[in-house]
Amino acid sequence: MVNSISAELKNNCGSLASQYGIDNEKVAMVMLYHEIMWDLVDNLIQDRIIFTPAIFKDEESNKERLNEVVFFIEGGLMQ
Repeated sequence: MVNSISAELKNNCGSLASQYGIDNEKVAMVMLYHEIMWDLVDNLIQDRIIFTPAIFKDEESNKERLNEVVFFIEGGLMQ
């Protein structure tokens, strides 16, 4: 799924960069993702592909589950 999303972003960020005068295509990709990410997540939840993490349902009693919503990818996704 991540590869498909990344491919679509890469295919569409070039036109965004030129349309809005963004010099760096990687910056344009991040901007494009930040515009669509909430709709994408809503659709994935609606289709029951992903679920709302417990920490968002009851923050106080699920603090130890913060690792379910935070991650780090060494080198990043923008390579």
